[in-house]
Amino acid sequence: MGEFVRLGWNRDDLTLERDFFGNVRLLTTTGRGFVAASDSLLVLAALRRALNDSVNPHEEVLTARAAPSQIAGQQLSPDTIIEEVRFVLPGTNIRIDIRQLAVTEVGTTAAELLRSDAFVPGEVRDAAISMTRTISALSCQNGWSSVLHLSGGLDSRAVYAAAVAAGKQQDLRFISRLRSGDVTARDNVVANRLATTWGTARSSVDDVAEWRESRPEDGLRLWASGLAGVYDGLGPLGPRRRRRAEFELFGLGAGAHKGAWGWTDLNSLAARAAKPGAVRDALSAQMAIAARALGVDPEDEGASEVYYFGFRNGLHSAAEHIGLHLTGVSPLQNVGFARRGHARTREGAFGGQGDDILALTALLSPEAAVFEYDEPRHAWTLDDARDRQRDLGGPLRSAEIAPYTTYGSPDDIPQGPSRLSLTIAERAGYPDSANPTAAFEYAEANLDLLDGAVRETYREVLANARWRLAKADGDIFGAELPLSRLLMLGVFRPAG
Repeated sequence: MGEFVRLGWNRDDLTLERDFFGNVRLLTTTGRGFVAASDSLLVLAALRRALNDSVNPHEEVLTARAAPSQIAGQQLSPDTIIEEVRFVLPGTNIRIDIRQLAVTEVGTTAAELLRSDAFVPGEVRDAAISMTRTISALSCQNGWSSVLHLSGGLDSRAVYAAAVAAGKQQDLRFISRLRSGDVTARDNVVANRLATTWGTARSSVDDVAEWRESRPEDGLRLWASGLAGVYDGLGPLGPRRRRRAEFELFGLGAGAHKGAWGWTDLNSLAARAAKPGAVRDALSAQMAIAARALGVDPEDEGASEVYYFGFRNGLHSAAEHIGLHLTGVSPLQNVGFARRGHARTREGAFGGQGDDILALTALLSPEAAVFEYDEPRHAWTLDDARDRQRDLGGPLRSAEIAPYTTYGSPDDIPQGPSRLSLTIAERAGYPDSANPTAAFEYAEANLDLLDGAVRETYREVLANARWRLAKADGDIFGAELPLSRLLMLGVFRPAG
């Protein structure tokens, strides 16, 4: 779990490694006399232009990304919207031959990473221990505190239960989400009740009325500098805490275990994402390329969740903060727990289709597991939760909640957005405001960067974005999926 980038080099080659789940994006490009890697498609496009090399729209990828579904809301394969840039999958690092200026991807396929030949009960306890010891270790960092993004749902509840098991819940602060008023009001109410019951204070910036003021001052430029073309969501435009010495804890990443797209084959997944026609055909073609890279048969039951792991889990988990800091932690991103989710039970189902997240929560804190949720999640009583805790080995022992040994200091981790990337975004014309008027003016102008059928496809994307904005009463987040796809086209703009 966690987020990092590590660079090593010698006379012959350079090696770039990052976290197992791919929370840190990695893209590569080569050209006449150069090779480059970055977490930003925008930066690589600008570099290629500065070196007088080509930046061509990948028409199949662009067409596939027009599907009106979150299934197509991020990278779809190793191909990107720029023909000359490649996306590197989770579990894979790169080695650059300095003399040959050649990139080699080093690692194993997602299918191999997630393969498990047995459904082992001990993996739930191992995950609980890892989560609890991690939270204990974070609490030992001098001058630093942790804030948990807490909802009324199950995934962040499991993380909160780990804090309870470690006895650290009163050391936490929490922030809850309320992006769209009454729609998520219940979610917010339950999060507050849960935290109040166990003595966890709200973060002082967790005030819905102040969210707009707490957004980064660079508006759409911050989004464009990292997420444009890679993830179709406005991520860092959401509420941000600005404290430097603070870890962010998330329930995100649980999809690596429990899945998100229905444990189905890729043809069925593409059919859910787009109606018959050019967009679905392009999406299916991209999914076939992705399947080869992932090492999975596209017709396999469960291929959808290997695909989710490869192209959405990490990107989605880190989207809202990764451009600002590398001190986010998603404790449910656990390798053994992910493998358990993809293993078959005795009944033939995938492990992730069961109640493992709830069982994990019960192991950590039976009381937290059965506390109210935003909607009915289970029919367990407290006795049921205690029985499950007993079945999984009983409450964690003192050695199992002891903090991990840590090295170095989080004070040394660079924070803040990349000024280089923000400058490139400014020169590409991205607005410094996140208001809908500025965003839609820029988005519509980007249509002129496309030709032919792709351009007409994106006219439909623009119409859908306007409809969604109206439906959301002018809230830009209501239109973020199609709007992001129009905004990402700015990577094709020459520097102003």
